[in-house]
Amino acid sequence: MALSFSSSSSFAAFTVVACPARSPPPRRLPPAVCFSRAVDTAPRAPLPCATSAYPPQPFVPEVAEAVESLYSVFREVDNLVAHNSLRVLKAFQNAGVGSHHFNGCTGYGHDDGGGREALDSVFAEIVGAESAIVRSQFFSGTHAIACALFAFLRPGNELLAVAGAPYDTLEEVIGIRESSITGSLKDFGVTYHEVPLAEDGGLDWDALSFAVRPHTKCALIQRSCGYSWRRSLSIADIERAIRMQKPDCMVMVDNCYGEFVETYEPPMVGADLIAGSLIKNPGGTIAPCGGYVAGKRTWVEAAAARLSAPGLGVDCGSMTSDVKRALFQGLFLSPQMVGEAIKGGLLIAEVMSMKGYKVQPLSRAPRHDTVQVIFADGTFIDGSTSELSCDGPLREPFAVFCQSKVRYPAPVLRTIAFRCLCEGDSWRSPSPLILSLYPSRYCLPCHSPSCGFFGLISSRMAGGAMVSTDGGGKEYPARMTLYVFLTCVVASSGGLIFGYDVGISGGVTSMDSFLLTFFPSVYRKEKQDRSTSIYCKFDSQLLTSFTSSLYVAALLTSFIASLVTDFFGRKWSMFRGGIAFILGAGINATADNLFMLILGRFLLGVGVGYAIQSVPIYLSEIAPPRLRGMLNIMFQLMVTIGILIANIINYFTNKIEGAWGWRVSLAFACVPAAIIAVGSLVLPETPNSLIERGHTEEAEATLRLIRGVDDISLEFRDLVAANKRCKEIRDPWSVIMERKYRPQLAMVILIPFFQQLTGINIIMFYAPLIYKAVGFSGQASLVSTVIIGTVNVVATLISIITVDRVGRRGLLLHGGVQMLISQLIVGTLIALKFGATGEATDISKAYASCVLFFIGVYIAAFAWSWGPLGWLIPSEILSLEIRSVGQCIAVSVNMFFTFVIAQIFLTALCHMKHGLFFFFAGWVVVMTVFVALFLPETKNIPIEEMGLLWKEHWFWSRFIKDEENTEMGNLGRPWNHSRVQVAAKEVLSRNRV
Repeated sequence: MALSFSSSSSFAAFTVVACPARSPPPRRLPPAVCFSRAVDTAPRAPLPCATSAYPPQPFVPEVAEAVESLYSVFREVDNLVAHNSLRVLKAFQNAGVGSHHFNGCTGYGHDDGGGREALDSVFAEIVGAESAIVRSQFFSGTHAIACALFAFLRPGNELLAVAGAPYDTLEEVIGIRESSITGSLKDFGVTYHEVPLAEDGGLDWDALSFAVRPHTKCALIQRSCGYSWRRSLSIADIERAIRMQKPDCMVMVDNCYGEFVETYEPPMVGADLIAGSLIKNPGGTIAPCGGYVAGKRTWVEAAAARLSAPGLGVDCGSMTSDVKRALFQGLFLSPQMVGEAIKGGLLIAEVMSMKGYKVQPLSRAPRHDTVQVIFADGTFIDGSTSELSCDGPLREPFAVFCQSKVRYPAPVLRTIAFRCLCEGDSWRSPSPLILSLYPSRYCLPCHSPSCGFFGLISSRMAGGAMVSTDGGGKEYPARMTLYVFLTCVVASSGGLIFGYDVGISGGVTSMDSFLLTFFPSVYRKEKQDRSTSIYCKFDSQLLTSFTSSLYVAALLTSFIASLVTDFFGRKWSMFRGGIAFILGAGINATADNLFMLILGRFLLGVGVGYAIQSVPIYLSEIAPPRLRGMLNIMFQLMVTIGILIANIINYFTNKIEGAWGWRVSLAFACVPAAIIAVGSLVLPETPNSLIERGHTEEAEATLRLIRGVDDISLEFRDLVAANKRCKEIRDPWSVIMERKYRPQLAMVILIPFFQQLTGINIIMFYAPLIYKAVGFSGQASLVSTVIIGTVNVVATLISIITVDRVGRRGLLLHGGVQMLISQLIVGTLIALKFGATGEATDISKAYASCVLFFIGVYIAAFAWSWGPLGWLIPSEILSLEIRSVGQCIAVSVNMFFTFVIAQIFLTALCHMKHGLFFFFAGWVVVMTVFVALFLPETKNIPIEEMGLLWKEHWFWSRFIKDEENTEMGNLGRPWNHSRVQVAAKEVLSRNRV
């Protein structure tokens, strides 16, 4: 981590675009202290931040590990503090500051012993400016900035915001936001123009090179990220932006939150003027009020005249003795306070990163200001907050923030309080509700203000077969490279083979040539036997075995595939799946008898078993963390696309003359299988798999390749540590059987069970047969499957968009009602036309189209509710120690009941007739009632808080003891005895339907 840059050459690397007409003045300071990224191997003296007075090591191993990991970074911060403190001390010495400078003054005469002038002189020297005005009459940073802007901007001038939109407190000053109060720059004829930020949150250098116009008078640069989801600017960024301005354009830097965070200040690199607040960094947490303007003498005097009056300027300004003393003392202490604030933020970010939270900024990320993303407002103690605290608003995707202290021992003890939430050897996170509602409960030893920022969000880890809505986990440095994108596309073709097989089986069974070759009895009943009920025309155990045999093979293979995936790697598991699928497709396409057909289907099932086991895991581990959820959803999306492609191919191959079109349909399965088989040979193995198998050097090289950055040390270290912890976990099969995991166990069994009892796979498997049964011709029935496949894909996309807005329960309940209504209507329409006997009769095209419409409504309801959520919910309710086994149970239950229902459907249709639709409708009622009564809303609930969710449930709470979900109120007080419980319940209740 480089908190600043050690020489002019360091800045030159950032000076890509330079204007020869404007060069920065020579720096007033010697080269800054050199900060090295290399780990310090010298003998380590005890750090001031970890003295025996505040020893974290005996209490919290995680804190000790974090302090050890951050040793070299803390040394860099100490160097920063030492350099800036020396600069402050030298300025105080040169000004001869003494006690007589603390005398109060009325502000009218020279009755303060030169205190005002000394303070101005000290501040100007510290920031490298010609002049400065430091006054308590500046009641905020916005006030100081406004005085400076109004001092030199005149009608016809243009103000250019270089770093996107400024703070919202400046919007009315500039006139961006309409207000009933007149007097903005806009009212005085000053125009405004801004350069939007680049996609990465930094400056858009290309746009900036063309942004300065002839009438641009002032370029305003906002140094801090402020209230926005953006990057704070380094001194190097500011210097580069200054060099891109024309010579007669004044450059002003909004310096709030940035003072003393680096070894240089903006005037040292060419800024004409800076302005900010004393209740932020320069106040050292002591100054109760005030602001400053510093820079070129002419502009400072103009700003002073705006504060007071022309002719008075810097010569006036009253201050009491207490206020003046506080301003001097705060300025003297400010480098140390900023350093302590940076250390506190680094420590908490490091510890919580180690524990699997998403943290912003990362503990190794450079700090260019002392507030991240969200802002502080007002004074929290007697003195000021130094604007190092954060009190809202929260920014997506973070759910909570932590206020670390400007004294380093405070975040150490706060982290100890976090660690006291441990139960046994497992880490339990503090409730985000506690932190957001009552942050002061964790401010243990110190009443000084807070600083830094890190956000917490649940890591809904991808696992099992299908989807995860959130990448979760830590946020490591990474780029989405073309290489990684193509890798994920190739791997996702495993979803295509699964979906293609689901769609192709029903299509070929509706082709006359296929039935005549393998199932002649079914063909005769359909074409020649007018006495057989329409419900029983396709009743054949051999025909259902053709479809269901794949799922027996997939079920059995999934257990073997899990071992192959662990011992040989993810890519070789995908390769085996691709080869098995190619063999199965080849045998099916060339089959001359039923044995070859079933054998081919069995091999296809082996391929599917390998695919659903390895591909989602591979995608989760290879994708950049911030895109992990999206790429897992890509697998499920590929399944629906595979179904649609199969339906389209069936439509065209059915037109082929010569009774061999079905062979083409089955042979086309080789295409996606070949993609994943050949692709797996060139795909990189995942770092996780390489570490599991002891290839740590290769894992590190692979991680660097797929992340597209060099700084992968933090992620690599955590992968190694996670692998070590996983090997220490005892038998998860016995763990999941414990009483406290009874709710999760029930859900991973019942959710996939209910998913299959919706009857969806029956529609997908036998859709062409059903359409033929209700009156469509062979070709028309295949067109209908294409329509249904399109509906399936579109509705799945809708679910992806809405699942984190509407919530899981909302989608399941609405989807259940829609499925129930559509199934009842379809069953009724079929019953009215064919009755209980199912006698063959002609029906109109309009009637058949009506049946097709309501089947489409049913498909859409499933695709945005029970389809994706049947996989998502089991994965997100499982805690880490039971995640793998719980997901295995969910997949196995799903495959088992898929096989059972596929095997018995045609026989059940023959015996139950149209009542089969009412049978599935009855199960939809059961599952919808189950959701309403027994499934709590899991939207926005972190995995670490799922225990609380079950404990607050009216039914599942009986399985969970109080001590199994103890949360911290005051260092060990149980959750149900804490005053936070009421507020937490209120927040949780808002997530429930």
